[in-house]
Amino acid sequence: DATVLDRIKSGKCVYLRWLNSLGGFSYGLFKAKAEGIAIASDVIGKQYDTIVPSGLVNQKDFQIMNKKATKTLNVGIGQVGWDRMYDLLDLLTSIDVCIYSIYETGDVDRTNNWTPVLVSGGAGVRRDYNYNDFTCDITFPELFTQKR
Repeated sequence: DATVLDRIKSGKCVYLRWLNSLGGFSYGLFKAKAEGIAIASDVIGKQYDTIVPSGLVNQKDFQIMNKKATKTLNVGIGQVGWDRMYDLLDLLTSIDVCIYSIYETGDVDRTNNWTPVLVSGGAGVRRDYNYNDFTCDITFPELFTQKR
């Protein structure tokens, strides 16, 4: 469906594939809710001096060696019935989760449209409700950053 592909391209939705507890693959289209980027620095202790234009000596006692950046995306499906909820709970514990990527015209490698991702989160499912909201967080592979 062209409208689903357009929603995936625009970033409004993501399409996930995961290994379920029965040994097969499950698929789901999720609405993208919030996006975040976490950045961590690797710092080592090092004593070195720098001379500033005024002639003073600045002493430093640390050096940033590299930065690690990871992108996270909060996704969800609203009002899920019990017939589908157990399959979605498998998503949280699956060891093989991938997100579908749409290749643009001119891309060299079109052989694999699935990128592995990590899924985290917890489900607060209420047994007294017939329908529950389901949300989780997707963590993408490490982004390219500067390294020494």
